[in-house]
Amino acid sequence: MLHGRQAEQSVIAELVEGRCGALVVRGEAGIGKSALLECSAAGAQAQVLRVSGVESEADLPFAALHVLLRPVLEHVEALPRQQAEALRGALGLGGATRGDRFLVGLATLNLLVELSAAGPVVCLVDDAQWLDGESADALLFAARRLHAEPVAVLFAARDGDVRDGEFPARGLPELRLRELDAEAAGNLLAEQAADLPPTVRDQLVAEAGGNPLALIELPRMLTPEQRKGAMAPLSFFAGTAQPVTDRVLMGFRDRVSAFSAATRSCLLVAALDHHGGLEVLARAVGRLGASLVDFAEAERAGLVRVGPEGVAFHHPLVRTAVLLACDIGDRMAAHRALAETADDDRRAWHRAALTLQPDEEVAGELENLALRALRRGGQTAVSAAYARAAELSPDPGRAVGRWTAAAQAAIEAGLWQRAGELVARARQRAKTVTLTGSARAELAYVRAKLEVEAGRPLDGVRLLHDGAEATDDLPSKLSLLAMAGYYTWASATHPDQLTLARRTEELCPDGEGPVEAVRTVNHSFRRVLEGDATPTLLSGRPGRDDHIPYELRCLQVFQGIVGENVASMLDAPTALVEECRLEGRLGRLPQAMVILAIAEVLGGRHPSARATVTTGLALASDVGQPMWRGYLAGIHAWLSAVAGRRRSARRWPSRRSVTPTTVSGCPEPVGGSAPVRSSTSGWAATKRCLTGWTGR
Repeated sequence: MLHGRQAEQSVIAELVEGRCGALVVRGEAGIGKSALLECSAAGAQAQVLRVSGVESEADLPFAALHVLLRPVLEHVEALPRQQAEALRGALGLGGATRGDRFLVGLATLNLLVELSAAGPVVCLVDDAQWLDGESADALLFAARRLHAEPVAVLFAARDGDVRDGEFPARGLPELRLRELDAEAAGNLLAEQAADLPPTVRDQLVAEAGGNPLALIELPRMLTPEQRKGAMAPLSFFAGTAQPVTDRVLMGFRDRVSAFSAATRSCLLVAALDHHGGLEVLARAVGRLGASLVDFAEAERAGLVRVGPEGVAFHHPLVRTAVLLACDIGDRMAAHRALAETADDDRRAWHRAALTLQPDEEVAGELENLALRALRRGGQTAVSAAYARAAELSPDPGRAVGRWTAAAQAAIEAGLWQRAGELVARARQRAKTVTLTGSARAELAYVRAKLEVEAGRPLDGVRLLHDGAEATDDLPSKLSLLAMAGYYTWASATHPDQLTLARRTEELCPDGEGPVEAVRTVNHSFRRVLEGDATPTLLSGRPGRDDHIPYELRCLQVFQGIVGENVASMLDAPTALVEECRLEGRLGRLPQAMVILAIAEVLGGRHPSARATVTTGLALASDVGQPMWRGYLAGIHAWLSAVAGRRRSARRWPSRRSVTPTTVSGCPEPVGGSAPVRSSTSGWAATKRCLTGWTGR
């Protein structure tokens, strides 16, 4: 029975009984989130899937998703081929090449829908703040798209400082758990410790501050004298500066410290490798002179539960307490035992935990781990593995390359602040070594991405120029120059804009195929910025079989809008969007939708453009692409302005994700107000071209 949670239970019961949608339950440690989720599942006439985030596994890609879906993996075969392959690859079940991480989210959604055909499904995701990034992305992607299906997803996430992790579930409804009132707290305490005198109960209720876990655990910390009320005040009376959850944590630590050495060893191994399974745990604790039987002492104390699938801690604070109760020598021994018994990915991390000095062998193993994670689409894990490999790299050049790779993966995962920190580490290490041209180009590319994200696209263009000049690798040079041309074109009006466009064209090599395409696109951009109404256009429409990189094809399609007649203007952008959808390349869709929406605007198809923008805005938010969301918001503002919706037109450009340099991609609104007005000179030039072409 849950005390004092009737209102919260009603909210969750309504969702679970309706079995459609998602909810995030938030609150401090011990406030009762897990109990609320389990209580809701107990009364649900549905198939229940469970997973709990584990801090030590936050860098293992799709680890949590694998645990959640493990009971239903036989249903993966019912998914469309590309989705099934992506999901199998993400979960390490073989057969997959690198897939879009959001295709895994789409596969997860469709798997849950497939399961719901046989009966309602409820997913319980506890300690969501510790989910690995890839699992969180997939589950949130699926949860946001549940509408009429009998599927409910309940997340529980801890409030706290940055040590507890974050779970930014944008767009999902939230239920925040508050402290129990005095009556409910008293009832819970009476249920747990009925023998306490009234004075002691009153002190414990005040001390616990309405936290259910504290009300359960604090009585166990009392001495026999305190339980009788012989000592007053208690040693942890109300008003102490230490948070109640910290005092509960210290209580757990003291109980763990009182166990035998063998039991502490077992608990430590389980804390460091929570989902390793009993077989791995048995081998690891055996190397420490213990056995699974030694868990019995902790199990009798109620701190763990041992079952066929592994060891479950009574509360995440118990796992933390185990780590606090063991010294560095104990932790090193446990990591060594796990490194000798765990699978490849976990072994690499345990070896890295053992390594305190630069070691190329361990760094190389972590780099291989990063490559395996990359094939599975786990960019967060890729970044973490490369970063640790860089820390352990004795060679400065390799360290810079690994820091750069870590930053690139962080950008792909939408972790922009982390990417900036990693780039700073790369630049600091680069001061000690002469970098190769390729290494300089790779670092310039990542730095340019950060500059564009920060709203400084022309600074990014200068870095791209530096990288293009430094490298002799033709594909890298073309990629850098294609990006330089686009960001010069799309930036806000600036005195250096035309100069940079000319410099980009000068750096373009001569040649055929993709080389010619990059040169022609940049030539056209430069001429449009100079006011030429008839820029040179590429002959033919780029296709998938032309062996042209996707980014360059986007530029060609974008440029091609200018030269097409109204009847065929939408053909290439529509094909690009459909290609992304068919291949499940959801991370590419926002950019493709920007191009399609622009074509629809310029073709006078405003209702279609509004529908494209609405879909693109939601997707760009999901996949963490604020720049493309900014472009889409600019188009939305223009459409609202010309439709006379001034309030909506003003609202969109003021959104946090939109800056003056990213609100572009639409012509200057006719009769629009200043906050809506496009700040992109490239689009003013396009208007001149369109005027000359159409006579309007």
